[in-house]
Amino acid sequence: MISLTSLHESKSGHPVSDLGCARVLAVGTGEGASLGHLFVGGEDGEKRRVFVRCCRGSMDVDGEKLKVGDAFLWRPGASVRVDGPPLQAIAVVAPVRDPAGEGTAPAALLGLAVARAGAAEPSGAEPPAAPGADVFCRGSRPADLLDDVAVAWLSGDDAVLEPRVREFLRCMDGAAEPARHVARRGVAYGAREAMGTSISEPLTIPELAEACSTSPTVLKEAFRDEFGLPVYEWYRRLRMLRASEILGASAAAVAGVAAEVGYANASKFARAFTDCMGVSPSAYRAV
Repeated sequence: MISLTSLHESKSGHPVSDLGCARVLAVGTGEGASLGHLFVGGEDGEKRRVFVRCCRGSMDVDGEKLKVGDAFLWRPGASVRVDGPPLQAIAVVAPVRDPAGEGTAPAALLGLAVARAGAAEPSGAEPPAAPGADVFCRGSRPADLLDDVAVAWLSGDDAVLEPRVREFLRCMDGAAEPARHVARRGVAYGAREAMGTSISEPLTIPELAEACSTSPTVLKEAFRDEFGLPVYEWYRRLRMLRASEILGASAAAVAGVAAEVGYANASKFARAFTDCMGVSPSAYRAV
């Protein structure tokens, strides 16, 4: 089985993206770290939030089965086990925010205690959440943002990845919108949403622009400003992420997988997949 770690390392030169705001890495069967190692704890007792997105296989989290595209926020006491091996997942490991920091969300949202280690809990702070995990099913806002993290992480480009991780954490922290032009930001995310619902029949840039009630020029500029890549490049990588999920979950012929992500020609699909993922579709699926 192809390791997500090796795919990332082949493009980035290192197995883990350390972004300052968070670390992003692959875990699971054939990866550099297991789920168990991920949950042991941070160095020197550091409090961390650990978000995990299932990319292949399935897992049981507190009795709930998570499939590809689902994700969860782990906290001490949560029961996590591999349900459908082989498992591959992408993890975002971020520090717990200072409760006095601007935009800090309640502890109930973070799923972790807000008090600093060794300090008394601030007056009026939410009590620590009960043991367990918060699950984000595919299609939810957190899961969609982790889709974006996965696309950016597989590109191997930390300059593309860091804004996606910061946007995900901003959403989870309940922080205010960044000081950017709201309308153009809406165009970029509107296009991203349209892409996610049009995988098997990809939309053209004029069609995406029409769906966002804007011009192709504004769409292309707004999208690149927000996501760091041209519209078609991001769209292609999103489709290849979906293709990798299908390849890992079924024995469908490559031509059938190609059709599911909008390619009528299996050879063109194979070239696009190899360019994005670093290996051929058949090699990716091989166990």
